[in-house]
Amino acid sequence: MNLAKALRTALVGAVACASLTGGLALTEGTASAAVKTYPASANLDGRTVKKVDVKVGKQRVSDMYAKGSSVSIVCQSPGEDYAGNNIWDLTTDGVWVPDKYVKTGVDGYVMGKCSSYKSYKAKADLNGRKSKGDSANAPGSVVDKYKAGQSVKVKCQATAKGAIWDKTTDNLWVPDKYLKTGTDDFVQGLPRCDTDGVSAGGGGGDDSGSASNLRTPFDCGQSWTAKTYSKHRPKNAVDFQAPNAHGKNVRSSAPGKVTKVANRGNRSYGRYIVIDHGSGVTTLYAHLSAQSVSVGQRVKTGTIIGKVGNTGGSTGPHLHYEQKKNGTPVRVKLNGVAIKYYGATGIKSSTGC
Repeated sequence: MNLAKALRTALVGAVACASLTGGLALTEGTASAAVKTYPASANLDGRTVKKVDVKVGKQRVSDMYAKGSSVSIVCQSPGEDYAGNNIWDLTTDGVWVPDKYVKTGVDGYVMGKCSSYKSYKAKADLNGRKSKGDSANAPGSVVDKYKAGQSVKVKCQATAKGAIWDKTTDNLWVPDKYLKTGTDDFVQGLPRCDTDGVSAGGGGGDDSGSASNLRTPFDCGQSWTAKTYSKHRPKNAVDFQAPNAHGKNVRSSAPGKVTKVANRGNRSYGRYIVIDHGSGVTTLYAHLSAQSVSVGQRVKTGTIIGKVGNTGGSTGPHLHYEQKKNGTPVRVKLNGVAIKYYGATGIKSSTGC
């Protein structure tokens, strides 16, 4: 047996042992995991279960990753056999894809085994809800099921009423904002409970390098039109337009650190802001009428950073918006949905809802 084969055999054996013990929870409060990216060898559906024959709907999103697009993997686990391979990959979008159709370069495991749950401390006394989105005292709720400071074991996440909800190992739901997960967005390494809030377009083409879970940069419930143009500079930028846009709040798309607050006067971006979200991902907000953050400031998803304006080379009030990966503009994806290139996409903001 050559060395490479021996190492693969040892790794598979270690994973099998972990499976027999029921899986280990990751470190308390871990918000993210290591990520590796590989190309898809076919159009891939995203599933919330590691099963082959489930219908498109609550457990499956059709063609979520296009053939040749980049698929970012957090961890791997065994599941139903798919074309002779029982390994499934959990993506940064929180869905499962069959490893058989991801070009990892080997037939075995290349990532660590996914945990069966992750533990986070409760920020306050929490009632466990029977259904996601329920009020604290809805029928079936368990009063003060989780006490402040108690570790809550979360096995998956979903959306309800524009917010993230966590399903515990007790099969009860709690609002994510009351758990110390370390992020305001979905946790990498936790699967989605269902496909609510998940859409096709998670990978593919130029948008594959953008961060998952970047949110619309506007107030909850506002309607905007995202316009893209082949001759735009850069061509992957988006211009957000809406009636009476001037002066509307501009919010951060994700947690991060403000790296630039600048003003180019009556040219180019005019007043603009850049936020670093980690892992090489940044967002840029331009033509602002006002800036309300400073360089070095930490922001959360939905933090108000400025106001829509008409500064710089703008010919009318709008927000010029960019997403970049390692300094290169990529096609924009918001709320898990890829913006249309080239054309107009109507969106309704759920940020801060």
